[in-house]
Amino acid sequence: MEDTANITLRMPANLNFTPVYQTINPNTTFSVRLDNIGGDITWLDSIENNPPNQILNKGLFLMSDTYITSYYEIAHVNNPGIWPLKGKNALGTEFYISGQNSYANQPTYGSEAFDIVATEDNTLVTITPSIDIVGHAANVHPDHLK
Repeated sequence: MEDTANITLRMPANLNFTPVYQTINPNTTFSVRLDNIGGDITWLDSIENNPPNQILNKGLFLMSDTYITSYYEIAHVNNPGIWPLKGKNALGTEFYISGQNSYANQPTYGSEAFDIVATEDNTLVTITPSIDIVGHAANVHPDHLK
């Protein structure tokens, strides 16, 4: 937090996404609004992964010349959410995704979600959920997705 950070935010698979370049002074914060970049253009549909259970060319790439803490935040009054962007700490081969099932996450009874962003082409992903999710039965080890 005591060093100046120069950041670049890109979406490599979307050439229409205008990169964000910013210098962040020590002990300060900076926010990038992704819901209305450029006035008329709404980027949420090009950023958030939908429909589920599909391989999509979406994903943000945030680069900094020093250590930073970064989050993706939905600042909705009824159901805010914040996701840490983990950088190199998110690289690996085995992950567990926790969630809760006591409360509805949306007025329409939405549920937990997760996104997997590959850092290299031809990355193989295996999803074995403990409960049924869209496209994957509980406790079934499917073939790899590519």
